[in-house]
Amino acid sequence: MEKLSAIDLMSLSMQIEMQKMETATYNLSIINQSFGDRLSVPHAQKVDVANLPTIHDVVAGVLPQDVQVNSQDDGNVVGRVVSYENGKPVIEYQSDIKIEAQMISLNEATRAYEASLRLFNINKEMSSKILQIGSKR
Repeated sequence: MEKLSAIDLMSLSMQIEMQKMETATYNLSIINQSFGDRLSVPHAQKVDVANLPTIHDVVAGVLPQDVQVNSQDDGNVVGRVVSYENGKPVIEYQSDIKIEAQMISLNEATRAYEASLRLFNINKEMSSKILQIGSKR
């Protein structure tokens, strides 16, 4: 186990939220795409975080060394869409991803990332002030 600093915690938080933003953006990018067969439809992704430090670890300043942040298949349903070209039905397949859920996820991740960034900047300012105070003595 290594010591957990405030910088490490903010960096970890920003990495997780950045991965969530990228995943939601990917999911949004495949919403309106149609495919000729069911197997070609890309699956929606979700973020899985393993071994995230508990509040007790944070208070004690201990960080598990193997925190893992991964994107993995969300197991979304594939929907079938029937359109007509020249009066003939054409069957296409789409990923059944809810745009509302993805927008909420993207918004939450963006706000959490911004909050972590603000904490990082506040910590930087406080460290700078401490150095200024220390240099005046």
